Amino acid sequence: MQKFCRKNKINFYVIRPPSERPFKIVIKGVHPDTETDEIKKELEIAVPEIKIIKISSMKNIRSKKPMPMYMVELKKNGKEEKIFDLSRFMYFTETVENYRKPPGATQCWNCNQFNHSSANCGYTTRCLKCGQEHRTSECTITTPQDNPTCINCGVVGHLTSWRGCPAFPKIKPTKGQGVNYPRTQREFFSSQYKRQENIPYAQQVQKFLPRPDKLHESRNNTPHPTGNGECIEQEFYGFLQGIKVMYDGLKSIPNLIKSVSELTQLSTTEDRINHVIKALSSVANARQGTGQIRTGCRNRNTCPPSPTRFGYNSATILDLALIKDFILPYEITSLPELYSDHKPIKLTFKLKFSTPHDKITSNTDWSKFQNYLRNHVEYKPYRISNEMDIEEAVCNFEKNLQNAHRFATKIVKNSTSTYIHPNIKDLIKTRNKTKKDSQTLRNPSIKTELNRIEKLIKKLEKESRQKDKTEELETLNPENGTLWTKAKIMRRKAQKIPALKGEFKLALSDPDKAETIELSLEKQFSLNNLSHSETEEEVNQSTNNFSPPINNNYQNDNINSIQPSEFIKIIKKLNIKKACGRDGITNKMIKNIPCTMVFALTEIINNIFNFNYFPNAWKTAVVVPILKPGKDPTIPENYRPISLLSTLSKITENFILDKLNKHLIGNKILCPEQFGFRNSLTTNHQLLRVVEYITKGFDRGEYTAAVFLDIQKAFDRVWKQGLIHKLIMYKTPPNLDQLLNFYLDDRKFVVRVGNSSSESKTMKAGIPQGGKISPVLYSIHVNDIPTTHKTLLGMYADDTAILARNKNPKYTAAAINQHLEKLDDWFVKWKIALNVSKTEAVCFAKGEKKHKPVIKIKNKIIPWSQQAKYLGIILDKKLTWQSHISSIKTKFRNATRKLYPLIARDSDMKRKYKILIYTAILRPIITHGCPIWGAAAKSNINKLEVLENNIIRQICKAGWYMRNEDIRKAIKLPSLKDLIKKISVNFYNNIENIDKEAIQQIDKYTPNFKSKRPRKILL
Repeated sequence: MQKFCRKNKINFYVIRPPSERPFKIVIKGVHPDTETDEIKKELEIAVPEIKIIKISSMKNIRSKKPMPMYMVELKKNGKEEKIFDLSRFMYFTETVENYRKPPGATQCWNCNQFNHSSANCGYTTRCLKCGQEHRTSECTITTPQDNPTCINCGVVGHLTSWRGCPAFPKIKPTKGQGVNYPRTQREFFSSQYKRQENIPYAQQVQKFLPRPDKLHESRNNTPHPTGNGECIEQEFYGFLQGIKVMYDGLKSIPNLIKSVSELTQLSTTEDRINHVIKALSSVANARQGTGQIRTGCRNRNTCPPSPTRFGYNSATILDLALIKDFILPYEITSLPELYSDHKPIKLTFKLKFSTPHDKITSNTDWSKFQNYLRNHVEYKPYRISNEMDIEEAVCNFEKNLQNAHRFATKIVKNSTSTYIHPNIKDLIKTRNKTKKDSQTLRNPSIKTELNRIEKLIKKLEKESRQKDKTEELETLNPENGTLWTKAKIMRRKAQKIPALKGEFKLALSDPDKAETIELSLEKQFSLNNLSHSETEEEVNQSTNNFSPPINNNYQNDNINSIQPSEFIKIIKKLNIKKACGRDGITNKMIKNIPCTMVFALTEIINNIFNFNYFPNAWKTAVVVPILKPGKDPTIPENYRPISLLSTLSKITENFILDKLNKHLIGNKILCPEQFGFRNSLTTNHQLLRVVEYITKGFDRGEYTAAVFLDIQKAFDRVWKQGLIHKLIMYKTPPNLDQLLNFYLDDRKFVVRVGNSSSESKTMKAGIPQGGKISPVLYSIHVNDIPTTHKTLLGMYADDTAILARNKNPKYTAAAINQHLEKLDDWFVKWKIALNVSKTEAVCFAKGEKKHKPVIKIKNKIIPWSQQAKYLGIILDKKLTWQSHISSIKTKFRNATRKLYPLIARDSDMKRKYKILIYTAILRPIITHGCPIWGAAAKSNINKLEVLENNIIRQICKAGWYMRNEDIRKAIKLPSLKDLIKKISVNFYNNIENIDKEAIQQIDKYTPNFKSKRPRKILL
């Protein structure tokens, strides 16, 4: 019909049926500046059953300013009423109400006629201002007209929207609506459902009634008795007046009786009250309407039925609970648990909840474990012909170990109850009985006895705690590991992960936290968004054309095959305190397997090398998130992933690493500038190389510029395909190349938070953290880093430093910039991202240079810093080491505070164990890197000696009259200066025995040369 009318230009309009109209509600309490898209996203998360059509902000009619109210149009699907269950929204308490249509007739925005909307209007479009065929919003007239013409009645002087227009529909007032009641009646009606109990209606309406004239007023002050008849008459009169007022109001609400009769059809009390309020709202002119009960019952005070405070003369209820936004059943009681005159209150919510898991300790009988493997697992040589047979053999081997461990392990639940001495228990029972008598009889002598018993209990409990603490400290011993365990617990206190800010929601439970961190790590284990077409084409061609030769005789080659004796050597070196992987096989389980299982695992590993295949069962890592120091714990990106790999995988990696190192060392492939994870090289050797370079510049009067690079997610974003290409280019044995390709391919990870684990995700890039081969693979990945003859390159894993020196700072900066340009191209080729904001530059010189040249990388200027931290040592621009020593003092004091209960003066631990804690844990904080900074000024070294002297005097409980030298002699502890010199002499003497090229290139030390080089002062 609409198509027909439009085709024949017939004017019409269609009224939409109620089923097709949107369901409109209003949300109150949302900030007016909130974007509608944000509200829509939050609503879809909070109430997923609804379907939102439109959200619009509501504005004030006069000021046109947005109000804290938003109108939401929902599609009717039978579930739109669920939006009224929304009480908290966008971290605020909101109010959800039905949309109230404004009074008056509906006016169409298309034709400006009445009683229909513009949704299905077929009339000709007319402008409200000029009457032309266009919408009013498109009219060119923007200023108010003095004498407008009405397009409906044609009268000059008003617009069509004026209610006094003859063509404007006259609205007939409905029953109970629009009646202008007197103020007293309106106040009475609005107060009826708020009336207090036990107050007569006469008192309620007394203030509304006119004061009656007193015909017989007494002229004298002589009092006269008043009978009960007059009081009853007055109250009855007030009651009749109240009935009259109610009757006048009920005359206009004939539907109220019908509404009351419908209450029996409603199930919940809240629905019944809302129904009554909705029926009375028109009479009382209440603006809240539906939802009044929802708004009025949010905050509630509740108190227990029995007294919570007992005094000498009274018992009162002083303790209560505040309930907010809670409508589920609960109960509150007071408990006579404490000695205080105040009783604690207990609030019990009748909800479904899950109790946290108790800590469970397992006790394994290792002889039983071995006997199970000997008797139930029969060793037979594996018949492995393909990769699937390797997977099956690995799976069976793991199941046998798991079954044996389950059979030999007994679960012991830890007792959560605290031990209380029997004498104290008897006193507590006596105290409770005396307390009950005191509250009942109110006898002061019983109260005095109660106080005496309570003081005695406190004294005995304090003595018991002190005795337990003394016994614990006295039993600490470094030989059985209890001393180190206690110190570790005090230094590293476990912190529970708080609620995390996810991308779409707030993660509160452990499963949600694990999922949130997993999504963050999935982005972290992905390639950097860098591209170099020529390199990518070369890498693809190299890896696609790679085809390793087939070696069918590998398993029969006894020279290259792994022997059980080699496997046993590795087992002996395993640390039983290391955490296990996803399979649950610990190092201690491997240490206790019988010889038959050793032969079986050796055969599996030999077949891994035979088929150049790494099992998928060992490729999934369990990631435990650890918060980075000083970071916000609510952001998932601030957690460092600690990967736990399978123990069997690590054992196999040892053999792969041996074969890879033989190739790298035999062919001298690794660059000499890389000191990371190489035999006989430490961070001190790389630092010595850098410091000697700077110090020689000081002797020559040269400026030394250094740039310390920060590579973003170095290990986590390694280009796997590019790494395999480099292995091929370095002519690694093809069988080993293929095995490493399987090792890196299709690796997965799961995140564990508490007792919950996330689903496994694939690592799109990066090398496995915690793997034995990973450090060497990273060294191969960055092995071809560009170098220049004008600069010095220092590397320790991903910590990279570039130095150049010259008497003219411009030449120094030019050499650095030239090297950085090469590095910039190299980073792009191999998809390595540099964190420019964390990259630092320092100009080392004895004098001051006001105008320093500019150093750039990636077209960004690197600002000059006064100091930089490299490999744990702070290098200031003049190498005074003052900043580094201040940092040492801060670390030392923080560590001392954590261990203070063990080494304090009043600690009951043995003195020799206190000294052991200092020498093993605290003193290494001071002496770390001392061969490098040991040549600092005496004033700086003295600051560290003061720290040491304070700790030694505290440990030995020394008095003020005892000298520090006498204390050291008594406990046979060398001074800090002597210790630094001893460590430095051993370090510099061992340098001559290192045959590494970069170490040999360090300038030879000449004792007679006048300089302040570390060796001149320390040796």
